[in-house]
Amino acid sequence: MTQTDSFDKSPINVFLIGNNPSELGGIYQSLQNFTKRKLITEFAFDLKNILIKVIKFSPGFILVDDKLTSGQLKILIRSLSNNKKTKEIPIALMKSSNYSEVITHGFSDFILKESLSADRIYTAILNSIKFRKSRKYLYKIYKKQAGYLSGFFRRDIYK
Repeated sequence: MTQTDSFDKSPINVFLIGNNPSELGGIYQSLQNFTKRKLITEFAFDLKNILIKVIKFSPGFILVDDKLTSGQLKILIRSLSNNKKTKEIPIALMKSSNYSEVITHGFSDFILKESLSADRIYTAILNSIKFRKSRKYLYKIYKKQAGYLSGFFRRDIYK
């Protein structure tokens, strides 16, 4: 089993990204005190070298604060989605409000800050990991079936 299996009890690396040290510090502390499973947490405030830090830390889940500008969010998502080492990592967005207009493409989940707790983050982690695995499995099956069908139609059925 890998570090991200929900049945496995090995630690999950969680990477926090934002621009508010006190807010991320509170989330970090909450995750450190989580007792159901060990959540190893790192965070970054500087988006300049974020890709290098994420690759080095090898997270199973990334949590991003919506207080970053939409331009920063787009660059971040594009960088993470286009890199072969990070494109499969589930990314959730912490939203200040359900009504605020933010970029939504590229995020596997959304968590409202007003209801933020270690339990909710853990649930989001597990759901995101399950979603990614399901999507990967379905894509694999689709490719297999598409290959089968294309082989079927290439046969000369009129012989």
